[in-house]
Amino acid sequence: DNSCPTRPFVFNSSFLAFSIHHSSFRLPHSLLPFLLSLLLALLLGRPTIAWLTSRYRERNQSDSPKLQQLHAAKTGTPLMGGLFIVASLAITLLTLGNLHDPQLWLALIALAGFASLGMLDDWLKTRGRCRGLAVRAKFAGQLAAGGVVAMLVAKWQPAVGPVWLFVPWATLVLVASANAVNLADGLDGLAGGLVVVAAAAWAWIAYRSGAGTCLVIASATCGATLGFLWFNRHPARVFMGDTGSLALGGILGLMALLLGQELRLLAIGGVLVAEAASVLVQVGYFKWRKRRIFRCAPLHHHFQFLGWPEKRIVARFWLAGLVCALVGLLNWPAWAKL
Repeated sequence: DNSCPTRPFVFNSSFLAFSIHHSSFRLPHSLLPFLLSLLLALLLGRPTIAWLTSRYRERNQSDSPKLQQLHAAKTGTPLMGGLFIVASLAITLLTLGNLHDPQLWLALIALAGFASLGMLDDWLKTRGRCRGLAVRAKFAGQLAAGGVVAMLVAKWQPAVGPVWLFVPWATLVLVASANAVNLADGLDGLAGGLVVVAAAAWAWIAYRSGAGTCLVIASATCGATLGFLWFNRHPARVFMGDTGSLALGGILGLMALLLGQELRLLAIGGVLVAEAASVLVQVGYFKWRKRRIFRCAPLHHHFQFLGWPEKRIVARFWLAGLVCALVGLLNWPAWAKL
């Protein structure tokens, strides 16, 4: 659906303000949120890493001795690098976004909710022998964050349909997307690269649809995450932690909801879906048959156990993510738009 709204979108800034109707919209303008968030992430990265290094470090905890051995070199790497992703993204949205558009505030609320939950989890992981929030507590927090955002989407976008159907569905989309990115965040640069590709795909869809605020959110997400990858490439100088992975996953899910393209999310985030599905299949099958399908889950660990080098796994998964995003950009039938 490439129909364009008649409402213009406005970039508001103390140093820049312009209004662009869909009929005269130009692609270079959409690069401004991308470039600003990229620059901010690059500028904030070094001081943030220095601060995190003295306070919050990865402790490499795992139930698998082999996985601990494979990731031994990662011990002591600063955690919670998602802080400067979220900061760069938030500053960009407040600087270049239309502050009168509820969609902008939905993105900021989603960022704050999921990032806060992730930060609490990361903080607990760096304290004593704690491995973070308990599974049930973490899931409850995700449901709470997703539920609040879902209710606000239903309130501020009345065209979503019956609220009693939409809110549970939207909560599921947000929580599933947040968990998918969280589970993919296991190798240097893996989750970040997949998010960059997915956010770029959403930015193109938003541009083609004339959805100005969604375009700002998606392109800023792409830029902030790409800036983070400068420091997260192998060997990583910092990990995004749950602070970044939950926040970015929540934003990808929100993009699907705001654009009314939830099913397209399955294609655009195909590799992320596969990562999450591998965990569900592994756990379910083990409970049923007391056997494992994968050598280790999520899926990227399975390839590690097969002896693949980390760089090869990340490169192949990025390539698969790009193919999935291209499939997501194809013209889908009308029924695919929920």
